[in-house]
Amino acid sequence: MRERLLDATLDVIYDLGYAGATTIEIVSRAGVSRGAMLHHFPSRAELFVAAAEHVAAVRLAEFRDTLASLPSGAGRFDAAIDLLWKNFTSPSFYAMLDLTAAARTDQELRDKLADAADRFDGTLSATTEELFGDMAPAAEMVQAGRRFLYFLMQGMATNRIVSHSDREAQQVLDILKQFFPVAAEFSARLQAAE
Repeated sequence: MRERLLDATLDVIYDLGYAGATTIEIVSRAGVSRGAMLHHFPSRAELFVAAAEHVAAVRLAEFRDTLASLPSGAGRFDAAIDLLWKNFTSPSFYAMLDLTAAARTDQELRDKLADAADRFDGTLSATTEELFGDMAPAAEMVQAGRRFLYFLMQGMATNRIVSHSDREAQQVLDILKQFFPVAAEFSARLQAAE
């Protein structure tokens, strides 16, 4: 029942936003009574703090599934860009975005999201090194590239809310697919020349 409530909370946040996510709507979508919700989450605040943890776990699972489907070989980087973008346009990303905005003025929510973000970043960092460590001569460069991609896609996905332009995003993704391999090769040549 707890899982149903958390899934319903994320659905409501995605569909109606944080401000529109009432407990009445959440219990309705979860198919449980208000009393059952209060048994698991005595307050709306506790429900949303748990939802923040839950959405982080969902995002991490989606990320792991994404990486598991990456091909090996030459098309690996292009596939990673496409799959990562798909991750940034998922309902869980937009639910997390709403919770992140709400956390600006909610210290308890902010603390939970910060903890979850640290865990997510650690997994992302280790996996990126494992999959793409061979593309740059130094681990710092791989991680800098990962952060660049992550923040760029986060901004693109946020901008997509008001621009509704998938075409613009695709143009950027196509440029990234060309840029990163060239940058990695250039970096390797610089390293070899030193």
